[in-house]
Amino acid sequence: MKPRAFTTVGERSHKLWLERVFGIEYTRGPGIDFFDDRIAVELKCRDKTWAHNWAVHHYQIKDFEERYKGIELFWAFLLYQLNERPVSIRGNRKSVEPFVDHRELYLFNWDWIKQFPVSYPKTGPYVYVHKSDFPDESNFARVESEGSVIFLPKNTLLEERVLSVVN
Repeated sequence: MKPRAFTTVGERSHKLWLERVFGIEYTRGPGIDFFDDRIAVELKCRDKTWAHNWAVHHYQIKDFEERYKGIELFWAFLLYQLNERPVSIRGNRKSVEPFVDHRELYLFNWDWIKQFPVSYPKTGPYVYVHKSDFPDESNFARVESEGSVIFLPKNTLLEERVLSVVN
């Protein structure tokens, strides 16, 4: 599968999985990836084989905060593992779900990202988040769902929601 096609199809597979986990439909247009009247989540995905870092568009931090006022906002950083290399996945697929072996999802309160500096590359500005910046896993509520591990911020609406959906 071509890289751009894989990114689009892969992201859709992860979002469909998260619809079940969050109990919230993903946004099929511009804006934050998941939201309802109480919770909003922006998702960033990376293949676990490669670097464990994510580039977050700086505009999203403030823009989404203003646009979704009154809603509890979260960042979701996903590491996934495939059982095939993307270039080996053939055909015009609508899902890569059969090729996903494992997912690790880390969720953070919205303000957590504000501790990182803004970088200004030609395509930026971005805030770069590295897995090495994540707090120890004991700081999260750990939940397993569909062979994947979810690390939730404790004592949040999102923790309450996911626990009620998954259990």
